[in-house]
Amino acid sequence: MSRVARHQEKQQKSPSNFKFNLNVKDLSVIIPVVIILLLALAYLFGGVYYNNKFTSKTSINGLSVGGLNAKDAQKLLDEHYATQDFSITDDGKEWKSIPFSELGVKANYGDKVATALKEQNNWAWPVALFKKTDLKMEVTSVNIDQLNTSLQPIFTEIGTLNETRKPTKDAALVKTDAGFVIEKEVQGDTIHVNHFHEGMINTLVSGQSELELHDYLHQPGVTTEDTSLKEKEASLNNIAKVNANYSINGQLINIPTTQIMDWLIFENGEISLNQDKLTTYVTDLAINYDTSVTTYGNPSTFNSTLAGEITVPAGTYGWSILIADEVEALKQDILAGGEFTRSPIVDGPTGADHPLIGNTYVEVDLANQHMWYYQDGAVVIETDVVTGRPGMNTVPGVHYVWNKQSPSILRGDNGDGTKYETQVSYWMAIDWIGIGIHDSNWQYAYGGSQYLNGYGSHGCINTPPAIAAQMYDMVAIHTPVIVH
Repeated sequence: MSRVARHQEKQQKSPSNFKFNLNVKDLSVIIPVVIILLLALAYLFGGVYYNNKFTSKTSINGLSVGGLNAKDAQKLLDEHYATQDFSITDDGKEWKSIPFSELGVKANYGDKVATALKEQNNWAWPVALFKKTDLKMEVTSVNIDQLNTSLQPIFTEIGTLNETRKPTKDAALVKTDAGFVIEKEVQGDTIHVNHFHEGMINTLVSGQSELELHDYLHQPGVTTEDTSLKEKEASLNNIAKVNANYSINGQLINIPTTQIMDWLIFENGEISLNQDKLTTYVTDLAINYDTSVTTYGNPSTFNSTLAGEITVPAGTYGWSILIADEVEALKQDILAGGEFTRSPIVDGPTGADHPLIGNTYVEVDLANQHMWYYQDGAVVIETDVVTGRPGMNTVPGVHYVWNKQSPSILRGDNGDGTKYETQVSYWMAIDWIGIGIHDSNWQYAYGGSQYLNGYGSHGCINTPPAIAAQMYDMVAIHTPVIVH
């Protein structure tokens, strides 16, 4: 081989002459690998960096601590609470600004900040670059005694402020001509001092630096949507429209709904009736209808045998309304809300739930000196009689047989100071002063003017003995005796 050929072969084999040629295909593989390696290095670097530091968009109670370790974050918070003021706003406008120190607020973290940092996922730092994290923690302590002392003048100012503001009102039931309606609640702008006090404590303990007064307005305790209020409205209007009646002496007396509406009251969430107005109404019933001679003694209309319709004064047979008892009973019936007809609670030998004088009674006609016994509307017995002499007249009135005795001894005063004592076979007492119906075998005649001719009784109704026997057998206790 020639020297030249050997030289050329040597040149071809020499490393210095080796060429590293990369084509496009090779680059498309290499570049992504490099990028991935760089990103991995950056991710590793970030993970290590944020191992003891808060991620970039982290804040504690609104104060940014991104990139700070626990110690520096605590220092930042210390400076914040040492130098910052607490702001009280009123409808968005600053009303008061008070240093935290005056409010008894001090930073008191314990291990909270360090614990929060440990709980942070430092390997999630790329996500944290785009996502804000505001950690809420109680990092302060509040001296409640100092806070309360500081708040006293503020409470006074709020009280003064409230005097000029619109008060809050609950929805309420109001009476109108048409009935009860719900009046809508009113949202005022007065501050609820107790709620404001609680809000101050909670806000300071939670590390916040601002409080809005309008968050502590008095709120209506009852609104138009309150179920109980709606039920009370329905109940009141139902009661106001109730068909309420009295049955007295055979008469039906309606209580007007306008009157019941006037009585109705709604106070402290309770439905009731005006006690004074109820008492006045029941008293008026007593004044107009009581038939007892011991109270208002209203006379009775009576269809007499010979004189037609007459008026007879009250006597022993009657009743009087027990006003206090009747007021309470009427009240309960009305509040029950259902239609009712009642008779009043009374005192006396008879009740008010039926006509005072029915179809069975004894009639004594003084002018005609005659007596009838009606049973179920028909005359069963009638007779002439002798009644009280002048000066010892038989007392007119609606009386009743309250006692019967056979035989009986009558005792009394003759009017001249002497006493009398007479035995009779049949005695029926009709009043409380010794007047009654009895046999009188000493009378030789009955009726006419016999009672004026010196043969008149001491007030009793002298009856022929045979008729007296019949009367005694047939007339029952409690039978009305109408003397007119």
